[in-house]
Amino acid sequence: MSSSHSSNRSDPEASAAPRPLVRAWHGPRILLAAFVSFLVSTGFIFSIFGVLIGDVAESFGASMAVMGLMPSIYHVMSSFVSPFLGRHLGGIGIRRTMLVGACLMPTGLFAVSRADSIETAALCFAGLAVLGSIAMGPLSANTLITNWYGPSRGRSMGLASTGTTLAGTVLPPLAAYLIGLLGWRDALASLALLSAAVSLPTFWLAAVDRPADLGQLPEGGDGRIEVSPSSQALEPREIPRPTPTRTLIRNRDFWLIALTFGLLFSVSLVFATYMVLYGIEIGMTLQQAAWVMMGRSITSSVGQLGLARLSDRIGRRKVLAGVIAGLGVLWLILARTPSLPGFVAAGVGFGFFAGALAPLRGSMVAAVFGRSDFSKVTGLMVPAAMPVQIAAVPLAGLLIDRTQDYGDAFGTFLFVFPLAAVMLYFIRDRHGGESASG
Repeated sequence: MSSSHSSNRSDPEASAAPRPLVRAWHGPRILLAAFVSFLVSTGFIFSIFGVLIGDVAESFGASMAVMGLMPSIYHVMSSFVSPFLGRHLGGIGIRRTMLVGACLMPTGLFAVSRADSIETAALCFAGLAVLGSIAMGPLSANTLITNWYGPSRGRSMGLASTGTTLAGTVLPPLAAYLIGLLGWRDALASLALLSAAVSLPTFWLAAVDRPADLGQLPEGGDGRIEVSPSSQALEPREIPRPTPTRTLIRNRDFWLIALTFGLLFSVSLVFATYMVLYGIEIGMTLQQAAWVMMGRSITSSVGQLGLARLSDRIGRRKVLAGVIAGLGVLWLILARTPSLPGFVAAGVGFGFFAGALAPLRGSMVAAVFGRSDFSKVTGLMVPAAMPVQIAAVPLAGLLIDRTQDYGDAFGTFLFVFPLAAVMLYFIRDRHGGESASG
């Protein structure tokens, strides 16, 4: 016995409790998954569309008004799918949903590249590509970030949304090069395969629905989580019950936020759709116009990071008011100064302010409605904003067909900016104890 006792005294660690493991917080991998979500889901739908639209229209003998219906198809589909997805995303699984989308979207884009009519192309686009884009897109990405991040949520959403910027920087000139080399059909097929190669392995390896799935806490809890060897996971916290749908859609702030951003996104989509053709009209080549799109995306990354971070410091309302003012001034230049220098300067500058719209909306929704209602509210806002978003691009296309003047068509939408500013003014600063401006 004395020998055993002596052994224990000489080795004090033998009687000590096992040291807990320390796990680094996994938030950065979530940002990677969200970044790729934005890059692929929006980039391979919207960033390449403006480059492809002229060749596709010529191939199928379609007017600009008909081609303008393609983005509207996206918003119609989104208005049906997003409320369901927002309500059931937690039960279905965010990672699982993103993986399904990463399979559907490239399949749809490849099918479009093989279509023999505009009707078949539209069906493949709507039934597969758009559905896949919605499933793996900003709703899923921002829900991941909301589940994982707290104090730096605005900045994190801004970082993730720079995936759209990278897509807008790389994909337009790449698409223009591939079209010149292979023709639009094989170019689109190649881009479809690229989207699958980027998204599928990233979502499989990096996406995790909630911190509790890895035994961790959201940002604002413990940055590094100690886990006992006898229990490798923390007990998940009780999740607050979501607010009933009827209560949400009766909320004035719900409609004001939905329509404010719906209007701003609609003009941004008009610009993204027709800016390449606008540039060609004033003397650019397809490749040169694609470079302007690239410049727009580069400045968009500065806006996404800088303005989203600024919103965490001085408030969302102040930053959004500045964004609306900046967009309005640049839109006026685009509409009333159809010269090459004005187009380049306004087009590139437009990206700086437009880039901040997605993270500002996500941050404002999270602040006003809270974590438990984030995905549900975001999903419900899609059909709420649908009327303005589905009308904008085909209306611009119809005006272009009739007047053959892109400047006049753009000028029709100047009313959007003062209207958005008025609606922002009436959004209440506080709801449920959280500040929409802080």
